[in-house]
Formats: sequence, C-alpha cells, structure tokens
Amino acid sequence: MKIITAILYFISLSSVASYKGELNLENRYFHKDDNKELSNELGNAVALKFSADYQGKNYFLKGSFLTRFDLQDEKRRYLYIEDLFVDYDISNKIKLGAGYRIFNWRMMELFYPSDNVNSRNFDGDLESLEKKGELTFDLNYRKNDHQFSFYYFPLFEKAIFPSYESRLGEGYDLTKYTLVTKDENRKGRKQASQYAIRYSGLIADTDFQLQYLRHIDRNTPVFGFSDYQVVPVLNSLAPIDSKDVRSHFYEVNELSTSFTKEIGETLFKFIGVYRDYLSRRDILVLNENSKFELYRPKDHYTQALGLEKMLSLERGHDVTFFMEWQKVFDRTSNALFQNDLGVGARYALNDIEGTEFYSFYLFDLSGRDEGILSLKAARRLNEWMRYEISYRYIYAGESDSFGLNLFKDDHYFTLNIKSYF
Repeated sequence: MKIITAILYFISLSSVASYKGELNLENRYFHKDDNKELSNELGNAVALKFSADYQGKNYFLKGSFLTRFDLQDEKRRYLYIEDLFVDYDISNKIKLGAGYRIFNWRMMELFYPSDNVNSRNFDGDLESLEKKGELTFDLNYRKNDHQFSFYYFPLFEKAIFPSYESRLGEGYDLTKYTLVTKDENRKGRKQASQYAIRYSGLIADTDFQLQYLRHIDRNTPVFGFSDYQVVPVLNSLAPIDSKDVRSHFYEVNELSTSFTKEIGETLFKFIGVYRDYLSRRDILVLNENSKFELYRPKDHYTQALGLEKMLSLERGHDVTFFMEWQKVFDRTSNALFQNDLGVGARYALNDIEGTEFYSFYLFDLSGRDEGILSLKAARRLNEWMRYEISYRYIYAGESDSFGLNLFKDDHYFTLNIKSYF
C-alpha cells in the first residue's frame, strides 16, 4: 500500500500531470422491513475515488483507487485498485502495457455479456456494478482504424459480495471462494493463468469487436459446496461442512463478437457470446425445493440486441430512448437475466446545472413474474458538487429462490452527494 501511495503521490506532483478526485456521501434506505434482525435497512457510507495520470515522451502512467467506509456494515469498508499501469510506445503502431487495469468492453445500458475481464463489486446496481482492476500484461498493434491486442492475466481478483447483514445479501458469508479450473478446485487461490486476444476496428462504418478469452468467468459464480457426501440413510447428498458455502468461479473458453451500426438516426447494437466450460466438476447447491442437488454450468450461447435513438427537443433538451433484450440459450443457466427485455430513457436539459433524468423498466419474457423499475435524477449544486437521487423497485412474484427472487422486497431509495476536486 505504501508503494501505491508513493506512485500516486509522485504522479500528482508532476507539473504536467493531471489528477482528479471524487468524494461521495452515499445514503441507501430499504423502505420495506424484511423482518430479519441482523439485516440493515439503512446504509450510510463515504466513498473516495482518486486518479492521476502522467504523459511522458513515449510512455503513459495512470493510477486510481476507490475506498469506501460504511457506518453500519463493516464488510463495506475496503480499498482497492482500479488502475495502476504504465503504457510504453515502442513505435507509432506498437504499444506495451503492464499493471492493474479496468476494461470497459460494454456497449449497452443494461446488459454486458461480453464485458467479463474484471471482478466486480456485487453490492450495487445490477446493471452498473463497480469493477476492480486486474493485473494485466498486454501487447497492442494499431494501424489506421484497426487494433489487435493480446492480454495476459496471471491472477484472479476476488469479487466483493454483499455481507450476510446486507439486504442485498443472502444471509451467507461469501468471502470464501474457489476457482474451478480444468485440472482442479483451487480454494482461495489467486494464481490463475488467463489470456485474451481481441480485435476492434471500424469496418464499413460499423464498430466491430471480436475477442477470445480463456479465463475465470467472473459474472456468474455458483454458490454452494464443493465438498459433499452421500447420506446412506436418507439416500441423499449433504455438504461435509454446512458452514463452508463458497462462491465458485469456473474456467471457460469464451468467444464473443459485437458491433454497433448507425442506421439512419438509430444505433443498432449486437452482442453474441459462446462459453465453453472447461471443468466438469459438480457443485452441491440448493434447488427450488430447498433440497440439495448437484449442479455445474453447461456450455451455452448468450445473445443481446439493442436499439438506441436520440432526439433533440426545444430549448436545447435531448432525450435518448433505448431498448435492449438478452437471452441465454440454456435453461439450466444460473445467469440472472436469461430472457429479459429492458426499455428506458435518459432526458438531459443541457442547462448550467447539468440536470438529467434517467429511468428504465426491465422485465422477464420467459414467464417468470419479475422485473425492475429504476428512476434517477441528478443535478449540480455548484461547480464542484452534485447530488443524485434514485429509487429502485424490484418485483418478484415467484415462490422459488432464483432470479430476482433473491432480491424480493429489497426496494430502496438512494441519495448521493458528490464533491469533485
């Protein structure tokens, strides 16, 4: 930590460096009591985000971190790196890089099936989870509008899950994890050799991406037990240690393609992802009847489509409408949004205060009785301060413990006040 602090301090002192920070007072209130003694209906936290960068003659340095201190929930007190890397230009076409990075490979507002490199903080809005930096070594070749990249990831960064006291948690301590690789189960180990090959470019006025990853799938962990036994009397399965519930992350081959095409005044977006799971090891999980059964992810294809259109109104106002659909072609998948449609809009007044309104409604198309309604408004108080108020309603009418039923009745208000420096 002292090394990180020293690097950021050096960068920020440079006469040609740029740096910025954000102090956020976060307030989250769950207005419907879940009648659980341990859970917190109220959350108050202070979050600090700081970043600095320095552009040299043929190299670029960047460092950023995020820290949060929650007054009620001790598990929401942490500090982690977002970016801490150096890029070196060998020539005007070839660049080398090393360090911790956050990748932004998402194209849509609600769904991101191909944006899987970084581990996430799952204690937040499902469609916009915070990311942790991943240690990366990369080689990039760029010519005109085309770029080819190779990435190597030697470690797995542990995800952040809601605590057992959080309303967004499941009453379990999920800090323990296991990497389920092709050869073995690695309990609590960070070492995992992973790599990616990616092309991005402009082809016939279409932004196109093609990528292959062999990595640990960070988006769809399996919660359960990797050590289990047969109970002869009951002729059933049971965990060896009922307290050893873990989040299991599987190693996968992942091939994806995506593109964005402007047709008239409408943006058309497409993402297609195929996942080939390398391990055939089963995990003991609870099924919808609250009985133990064996489960492992199956190879499957995921597809997402999106439409986006912006209209300019009178008085300089802009409104952007979007509609997105995602489908997972595997009925046994544990992915949260398996066949869902989302519609929404962003309304910007483009005034001095930067007033914006944002909303979306996401609902299931497979027959499950569930959905999410999100409303948000933001406005500047002055040049260095901004507030944001939001409300999220989660509707879950099923009787099982899958899908959005994991968050049943977890509706909440938020009020965030951000200061910039």
